[in-house]
Amino acid sequence: IPWALPSVVIALMWRWIYDPNTGVLNDILLYLQVVQSAVPWLADPNVALYAIIATLTWQGFPFFAVMILAALQGIPRSQYEAASLDGASTWRQFRHITLPGIMPVLATAGLLRVIWVANSMDVIFVMTGGGPGYATHTLPLYAFIRARQNLDFGYGSAIAVTFTILLGAVVAVYLARTMREVEK
Repeated sequence: IPWALPSVVIALMWRWIYDPNTGVLNDILLYLQVVQSAVPWLADPNVALYAIIATLTWQGFPFFAVMILAALQGIPRSQYEAASLDGASTWRQFRHITLPGIMPVLATAGLLRVIWVANSMDVIFVMTGGGPGYATHTLPLYAFIRARQNLDFGYGSAIAVTFTILLGAVVAVYLARTMREVEK
């Protein structure tokens, strides 16, 4: 469901979950006596960013699950059988077979998710509008606010282009590192 829902629907749903008065998260935490009073998840500058990170993590979880499942299915069973015959423990099989087998997929999925989260101003805009204060401000959100609300399209575009160049540099470093590992 998280991957199929539009980002705005996810943001509205999680804004309701985090609501200090009617939100289900506070109800659960109060019932379990984890907290003594309702937590203002999206109104507290110390907590708001973590609440948004949790929302974006929930949204991206199905993507990671499918990618990891595909990577796990790509590891030949014969490697596990050979390791088992050699007396390798479950931990050693995980460390020397499973982890190296899924690491390229984990790295690629992680890179894609970082790019997607870095560009996901819609969830942040709907949930907090960049607040409280500037606690959840990101460059894409700032570019949007400058361009749409302040009608400073040139400045907003400059921010967006600069951010694209920064993300491009991250991708270039990742690709260079990956190519070096593939050549080994």
